[in-house]
Amino acid sequence: MSDWRTTHGLSKTPEYRVWASMWQRCSNPNNLRYNRYGERGIGICERWEKFENFLADMGPRPSKGHSIDRKDNEGNYEPSNCRWATRSEQQKNKGGYRADHSLPRGDKHWTRQNIAKAQDVARANIVKAHKFGSENGNSRLTEVRVREIRSLIAAGRSDTSIAQDFGVRPGTIWFIRAGKHWRHVQ
Repeated sequence: MSDWRTTHGLSKTPEYRVWASMWQRCSNPNNLRYNRYGERGIGICERWEKFENFLADMGPRPSKGHSIDRKDNEGNYEPSNCRWATRSEQQKNKGGYRADHSLPRGDKHWTRQNIAKAQDVARANIVKAHKFGSENGNSRLTEVRVREIRSLIAAGRSDTSIAQDFGVRPGTIWFIRAGKHWRHVQ
């Protein structure tokens, strides 16, 4: 990284803050995001050691909504691999957080534009989590307990009193009553 004492008069610009943050992520092990950048081997090209070169290559940030984006998430920060992109553009280009992460990425990544798909995935994950919790004993509610809750609801007990008995929030009981959670349990 270039000498911090170098004066170019641009240290208060948004582009400088982007450049400095990029260096922190890639070279400072104390940075909270270092594990996703520097630790993974993501580096910065030699030319961009000087902020002036970074600014000459990238140009000014088009708007407050733009930040630096690497086209190839496994590649380094360098002119041929970087662009200014909006949050939406970056979401479409997002890499997995872990090697075992199974969410779709790239062109197949659903974003806010595809709310229906996001809701379907969320519902499927809730059902899956409840099922696994029932099977391994890590869930407060099991299918048997949900059947008990349904019978108490039918008997006219309040959501609050049922929630206290089962160690869950009243909102959980409301979701069961409304058929939003545990729909598959009759």
